[in-house]
Amino acid sequence: MVSAGDGLEPPPAAYPCREAGPGRRGGHDASGRRPRAAIVEAMPEIQRAAERYYLRGCPDLRGKHCPGVEPVLKRLTRRGVLLGL
Repeated sequence: MVSAGDGLEPPPAAYPCREAGPGRRGGHDASGRRPRAAIVEAMPEIQRAAERYYLRGCPDLRGKHCPGVEPVLKRLTRRGVLLGL
């Protein structure tokens, strides 16, 4: 799973969940939005489903990179720049 940051910002999938209103997992609050607790509860399964879909539907990108990336990374490494993804 990919982290979306420091936890202050909701994951991108939370926005459509919040706006969806009533549904299988519960009702909605006075604004017509799903309550935060229901979204938090549903998010792990939503993320697992998104990961399964991605693995099934997207091409394997390992070993792929844009032209020019390899020389730039080699130069940065020679200069002692800390690299990480």
